[in-house]
Amino acid sequence: MNNPAASLPPPVIVRHRDGLSDYVSTWKEMRDFTAQRGPESPDEIWLLQHPPVYTQGLNGQARHLLSAGQIPVVQTDRGGRSRITAPDNWSFTCSWILRVPAVAFVTWYQRWKTRSLPWSNRGAYGHWPAGKHLVSTSTGLLASIGLRVRRGCTYHGLALNVHNDLAPFSGINSCGQPGLTATSLKPLAHPPASTPWVQRWLTFS
Repeated sequence: MNNPAASLPPPVIVRHRDGLSDYVSTWKEMRDFTAQRGPESPDEIWLLQHPPVYTQGLNGQARHLLSAGQIPVVQTDRGGRSRITAPDNWSFTCSWILRVPAVAFVTWYQRWKTRSLPWSNRGAYGHWPAGKHLVSTSTGLLASIGLRVRRGCTYHGLALNVHNDLAPFSGINSCGQPGLTATSLKPLAHPPASTPWVQRWLTFS
């Protein structure tokens, strides 16, 4: 695979944080980073894992939150609708802290839109439905995207199910689509996707 620096025009810094990062604190950090960055500040991509949280995007509607239970609900400033960040160490959020309409962002976004999953067992090929901010397979929702643009820069990004507990997805209409089930890489990937492998795949490294 290629180095991330070859996938995006430099400089782009890829940061991975070990352990679970609080969603609200990370959101504030993304906003502060975007507000304070200067013209020479490098673009960054953050690979994160969060405790369970339901998030409502700017286009979210209360009717798509079916049953939150004990999981907190956060009204956030990203685009998109309802989604869940799953409750363990096996769901990744890939946050794009990039300038737009910089070539870096356009390249990254288009590559995600046209990229197929590299596994074919069980007939599972990922695709990006026209007009939808999600990656789906024949077995359900695998990833969703929601961005915020501020001061000509993006933050937030893509949430990917690796092999996390999918039960919390029953509490919402994911991406505002009733009846949309969720899946993860666990039943799709062969051999199973390890954390380092997923990190490399997310960053095209």
